[in-house]
Amino acid sequence: MGPELKVEMGFTQRRLPWLIAAGALLLFVITLNHSATSAGIASLVRAAGWDWRSNVVAPIHVILTFPVR
Repeated sequence: MGPELKVEMGFTQRRLPWLIAAGALLLFVITLNHSATSAGIASLVRAAGWDWRSNVVAPIHVILTFPVR
């Protein structure tokens, strides 16, 4: 076996992915809504299946949120 070549990883391979991830996280936190609204809570309740009413009124909502259950 011959000697193995060691490739030094530069800025692009080591630091850039972490900087992109940190920037994306910062953007997410800045744009995050910090208050719960009644519409948001109602959607969460329907998606979680905690709603006592029948789901025949919004079949598309049931289909789209089924994987979350």
